[in-house]
Formats: sequence, structure tokens, C-alpha cells
Amino acid sequence: RSSSTTRKLLSRRLASLDVWHRERRSTGSFARFSGVLLDSETRFSGVKSDDNGNVRRHSDGHRKDFLSAGEKRFVSADAFDFRVSNDRKRISRDDVVVHRQWTSTRASSTSSSSSSSTSTTEKSNSKKFTTSSARQQQKQQKQNHIKHSRFTSKPKSLAIPFESTSEVFEVPEKRATTLPWYTRFMLKIGGYDSSESVQNRASQRLFKAVVERCDEEKFYQVLGLEHSFRTEHAMFVLHVWLVLARLRREGDSGKAISQMFYDTFQEEVEKRVHREGVKVRVRSTLKELEQSFYGSALAYDKALSSGNDDFMKALRRNVFMNEGDEKNAKALERYCRREMACLHITETEAVVSGRVRFSSID
Repeated sequence: RSSSTTRKLLSRRLASLDVWHRERRSTGSFARFSGVLLDSETRFSGVKSDDNGNVRRHSDGHRKDFLSAGEKRFVSADAFDFRVSNDRKRISRDDVVVHRQWTSTRASSTSSSSSSSTSTTEKSNSKKFTTSSARQQQKQQKQNHIKHSRFTSKPKSLAIPFESTSEVFEVPEKRATTLPWYTRFMLKIGGYDSSESVQNRASQRLFKAVVERCDEEKFYQVLGLEHSFRTEHAMFVLHVWLVLARLRREGDSGKAISQMFYDTFQEEVEKRVHREGVKVRVRSTLKELEQSFYGSALAYDKALSSGNDDFMKALRRNVFMNEGDEKNAKALERYCRREMACLHITETEAVVSGRVRFSSID
């Protein structure tokens, strides 16, 4: 009777512990659960029953082991079994089966939720990829639209005011009220106000505007050109031709400024040739570059007067060397025509004094 009562007691205990284990599994580890189980098994050394057959537990002070260490083992982290001696039956197999069923159900639930979250993540990633691709496509279309619509702004005057330092020396009224008398006297003795000196300063300012544009990296990027000595020289030739074409309208003063402007251009070309490291056949190289300038200028004049798309073809041949996309040559043609229109409406006083700056790259 004592053995049967003990089995019933342990079966009830295992059932209650299984419920406790389900509640505490999310916060506690199985090691804590197994520790409670072993402690519970060793706390009770005997049982008593009352007259009605109800079982009640009591503990003694010695805490005798109910099962020896060799008679119990853990099958896995989620299922356990007790091995007893041959003359005893297996204890609480129903509880073990229930526990295993609960474990398998939980595993399948976890697997389904994992697959559901994976599919949701894949849909989200697919949506993000589609959205990103659409945005990139829209961005590329916008860039192409901007690229093909460049240099289409309305022409405007390129005249700029004097710089603060230049204004004091160039404007007689400013000079009279700002500079002391002895400085004005030395400027007059040195021929600062002579026509030749005034024209030379104007040519220097005009060429400074050309250098600023031809050294602008964005200008080459917009046109799809590599910034090299060859393309840089081709751009110098083009902008010098634009300025000389405008100065032809200014009569004798424009002719004098044109000669000084061209001389400054040739000096700059020689400096850049030496900067490139050319040490052999320098004179012949400079002569070839000068001949290329005259050939390009004549080609531009002829193409501009003939109409059609001859001007674009001349630009493609002299600047792009008949390479790359033809749309870039058309963009450069739009730029040149716009700058010619801007120079045309620029005031004469601004041109002959060199107060000119090319339009911004839009």
C-alpha cells in the first residue's frame, strides 16, 4: 500500500509541476525547473493517509532520497523520464506524453510564426526594393531631363560692377574722394589713365572671366568631357572666339582690346604648356596650338553663318573630337548661342572696361 500511495503522490506532484513549468517557461530556464523537481523529490520521505483514504504529505528532518541517482535521467531539455527498478512500473507516462505534445505544438507554432514573419519580411523587402528602383528611375529621368534642358534660360546682360578695390582706381569720382593727392599725382605721372593702360586692364579682366569658366570642373562634367589639356585648350579657344566676336562691334577701342586680349591668351597657353611638362619642341607645339586656334575660329564663323546644324558639327569635331554622345555637342551649341546673345545685350561700357562674367552653369 505504501508503494501505491507513493506512486499516486508523485504522479500528482509531477502534474502540478508541469503546470507550473508551463507558466514559468518564458521567464525561467529548464535548469531551474529541474532543480525544483529534484528538491521536491528529496523533501518528502514518506506519506500518510487518513481514515477516508485521502493522501497527505509530511516531511521529516532527515530528507531521505526517494530515488537514487542511478534511477533517474533526463531524456532531453524538454522531456524527462524516470528509470526505476525492474519490479516497479514507469511513473507518470501520461504526464510525459502531455508534455511532449505541448512541446511539439509550441515548436510548430513557433515555426509557423517564423515562416509568417519571414514571408512578411520578404514582402517588405520586395516592396522596399521596388520603391527604391522606382525612385532611382525617377531620379535618372529627372537628371536626363535637366541634362537635356540645360542652357535654355533666357539671355541676360553679363555686365558686373567693379570690385571695391578696382572701383577706387577706375572711377574718377571715387578716386578724387578716396585717394590722397600725392597718390593721384603719381598715377597721372605713370600714365594710369592713358587709353592704352585702360584697354590693357580691360583685356586682363576679360581674360580672367575666360579662365574662370574654362577652369570650372562642373562645366566639363555637364558636357561629359574629360578635364585634360586638350579639352581645356579647346574650351579656351571657344571662349576667346566668343569674346573676340563681341569686341568686333566696338570699333577701334574694341580692336585694340582684342589684340591685347589675344596676346594674353597666347601667354597663358605657353604657361600651361610648360606646366604640362613639355620641354622638347616647345616652339613647334605652340605654333601647332596657334594654328588650331585659327582653324577652329574660322570653322566656327563659317558654321555660324551657314545655319542648319553646321555649328554643332563644328563643335563636335573641334571640342569632342567626334567622340561621345551627340547630345553633349548640342548642349554645348545651346550654351554658345546663349552666351553670344548675352554678350550681344551687354552694355558697351561694361565690355570695353572688362566688367563681364559668363553665365552660371544651370
